Amino acid sequence: MKKVVSILFAACLVFALMSNANAYWEEGNLYQVIFNEVEGIEYGYDLGAISGMGAVKTIADPGVMDGYYTGFFSYIKNTDGSYDYYWATTSPTAPSFSTTKTTTFSSAFNSTVKGAWYSNDSDADGDAQISTSNPSSYWYSFDSHAVHGQYAGFNKDFSDGEDSLSDGFVGKMYLYQFHKVGLGAPVLVTGDTPYRMEISTVPIPGGLLLLASGILGLVGIKRRHSA
Repeated sequence: MKKVVSILFAACLVFALMSNANAYWEEGNLYQVIFNEVEGIEYGYDLGAISGMGAVKTIADPGVMDGYYTGFFSYIKNTDGSYDYYWATTSPTAPSFSTTKTTTFSSAFNSTVKGAWYSNDSDADGDAQISTSNPSSYWYSFDSHAVHGQYAGFNKDFSDGEDSLSDGFVGKMYLYQFHKVGLGAPVLVTGDTPYRMEISTVPIPGGLLLLASGILGLVGIKRRHSA
């Protein structure tokens, strides 16, 4: 039994180290928000460096709750002074965008929303919670406290913006990258497979506990059979 406990402890330690391997709340990381404007709660998650992600990324939410929505976004300034913008919609077709709102988008990401989440992440684990009434919240800054998924006005097709978690389904959101060269209009950076967010209804901590309980159950069965 001691050996099993040691194995579980080691597994949890590795999990914790992997979770803390990323430098959180930095430019170039992909962020997820889960919020409910009616209840006034917002959760921000730093998912790590966007450059290290594959074509398909599966993300577990912290539990599906009625009235909650989720969105994804990122922003990178390149060495040549140009910008890459990342934002997610529920549509597999590239949405339209407002070239006049790129500065607002980058400002909301780089200083307002990210700064608020960073300030409220007391244990520095990349997870934060703030009130949607906070002027620096995602809902206030990106949705202008009014419309879902407009990303500070950058996304004109905001009806295809954030995904609802109300029904407890496994949803899909497509992450698009736009490259802004100088003052020109952003263009979609195409590839064989677009980034796709698959929102799982199983929380990561719950899955870890399920794994641990399963191992302990197997140990109990083995001990009964060997007795």
